[in-house]
Amino acid sequence: MDPGGSSAMVSYPDEEHIIYIPEGAGILNYGDQSYELTMNDFVYIPTGIEYGLSNPDEYPLKAIIMDFTVAQKKVKSMPGYWQ
Repeated sequence: MDPGGSSAMVSYPDEEHIIYIPEGAGILNYGDQSYELTMNDFVYIPTGIEYGLSNPDEYPLKAIIMDFTVAQKKVKSMPGYWQ
């Protein structure tokens, strides 16, 4: 991310996200709150939450964002397993 870059807020109604910061530091804007992120941080973003990343520092912020689609169908439980 560019130094001083502002973050556009995004939201995904059918996706969960996991963010990993392998290098640098930045700010996570999560809903109406902000949190500092540093190297090796992991963040879980549930479906429908508005979030964005920004980097007010002069050093690069590297982020790996993994998304997981949430199935709309109900999963049937199997006898002898979890309920």
